[in-house]
Amino acid sequence: MGAVGMGFWNRMARGGLSVLAAVLHGMMAAAHAAEEVRIVRGDGSEIRGTMKSFEDGIYVIATPKGDVSIDVAKIATLEILGGTKAAKTGAAGANGAASAAAGGAQGAVPSLALNSTVAITMADKTQHVGRLISFEDGYYELETAGGRKQLAIANVSKVEQAGAAGGEAQPAVVAVPAVVLSGGSISISGSRAAGETVVRQLVEAYARAGGASNPRWTQRGGANERTFVAQAGGGKAFSADVLFKGTVGAIDDLVTGKAEVVLLERPITADEAQRLAAGGVSEALQAAQQVIVAPSAVILLAHPSNPVKSLTLGQAADIFAGRIRNWSEVGGANRRIQVLAPAEGSGLIDIVKASGSPAFEVMAAARRVASSLETADLVGADPAAIGLADADYRGNATALAIATGCGGAAGPDPFQIASANYPLVSNLVAYRTNKASKQALDFLVFAQSEAAQRLLAERGLVSLTPRLAGKGSIRLDRAAMTKSGASARFSEVAGQFIEGAQRLSLTFRFDVSSNALDARGLADLDRLVSYAKSGAIANRTLSLVGYWENTGDFAGDVAQSKARAVLVSEALKQKGLDVERLFGFGPLMPVSCGSSPDIASRNRRVEVWVE
Repeated sequence: MGAVGMGFWNRMARGGLSVLAAVLHGMMAAAHAAEEVRIVRGDGSEIRGTMKSFEDGIYVIATPKGDVSIDVAKIATLEILGGTKAAKTGAAGANGAASAAAGGAQGAVPSLALNSTVAITMADKTQHVGRLISFEDGYYELETAGGRKQLAIANVSKVEQAGAAGGEAQPAVVAVPAVVLSGGSISISGSRAAGETVVRQLVEAYARAGGASNPRWTQRGGANERTFVAQAGGGKAFSADVLFKGTVGAIDDLVTGKAEVVLLERPITADEAQRLAAGGVSEALQAAQQVIVAPSAVILLAHPSNPVKSLTLGQAADIFAGRIRNWSEVGGANRRIQVLAPAEGSGLIDIVKASGSPAFEVMAAARRVASSLETADLVGADPAAIGLADADYRGNATALAIATGCGGAAGPDPFQIASANYPLVSNLVAYRTNKASKQALDFLVFAQSEAAQRLLAERGLVSLTPRLAGKGSIRLDRAAMTKSGASARFSEVAGQFIEGAQRLSLTFRFDVSSNALDARGLADLDRLVSYAKSGAIANRTLSLVGYWENTGDFAGDVAQSKARAVLVSEALKQKGLDVERLFGFGPLMPVSCGSSPDIASRNRRVEVWVE
């Protein structure tokens, strides 16, 4: 069975077999005619039947009740239930299926991989050439000489490798910082998950960007210690010592001088900041002292057969504490829950606590698991299990959505993580000593660059690069809007705007006790300016939409939310970007519900929308 869904393609990317989703316009997806398929639309409705054709962006499926036409832009997943061998052989089969589909419609066309240079011809005969960045929410995203472009697959007539289209490909524009290595060294410590998935790749990419050659890694004394060596300019060597000691151990390394830089899965606490100050790292809690490398998230994993698809944070806390012991208590089967918890000292628990569950505890009877990879494997094999893992470790398990408690739920998909709408989101954040070397400072600049963010995306992680949500993908609960105190007219105007615009993944949030933007927000100002000036949203209107928690004073909440939008607008204006429209929607669309300071802080936000 093959699934053409975003989770599938993210797994392909991590495995090095990243293939353009086989839904190439004018082709048969990864399915041939007469194959049985299951299609789930974006609204959750399902169609099963036999594939008849795919033309002009429309699938025609023969069902017992007659033929059904489905617009590809409205499809969430396409699953092949039977048919050709190629469609059933996993990663290699998907690769082959894409080639076969392309060949059937256009002649012999090689598989199109993410980051390859492609030529996309639109229905109006215009052609776009560039590096294929992603295929998400019914859009191809290309990096072209004229900036980033999103092309709706429903309007595409042909996709080819650039060489097949005639003419030369336009060079992609990639912002790479000026790195020139002439020897030196860096010492980096961090959490285990960050070390496994991020640090080593970034170190090697940084060295290559600086002109280093002959890179090699060696293992040091411990299993979680590595040394990188490469040949830099002038015949000198460049080296990096990388330690994966966990969050507590990494902070110790920064205090004692064993590391110049630490990369953690969460911001440090006030107590940890005091320790760092004693070790010579001053003002660590200030946003300007933090470097946000990428979004990170914790996911709740369950077996694919489990009928429970979402939990509130309160239910999850009760399960891990042992107060809920049977899946039937949360709408599942009558089966005792097997709890798999991260090892003692894991940063995953800290992220959950910081995301609205400060009392989150793990019962003594829980099985402790050393890594997210092992957790994913164990949960994927046990219908009774639940586990916590890093977002990029899912294996054969299913990631549960988190119900907000006020009628909505957010799943850990790339957009929800990037926009921080998913509740269990944190950031991979770097801290440095006050005496960090030039190489360490240059490395932190590189880690935020477009080149580094592209590397993270290639590894299956969520990058900080702005992305647009599919038009109409944000669901509204108009009844909840009116309950917030909004008039029917106010709710109608807000709803029309949201339904007609597209949201960008950048979300500006603020320090808990002030109007100052947090570390992510400060960096996102520059990202938004660069994104707008790249031409990615040329001839479209940029809007800022402020939100606030529900205090019971609707007019006051709207005023507060508009004021935050004005603050962000003024900061952008200082960087040369004028935003055309500002809105204050007050408490209309909360991302969390409750009265705690953490929840209030999450709801106080400014979103970026494009019309």
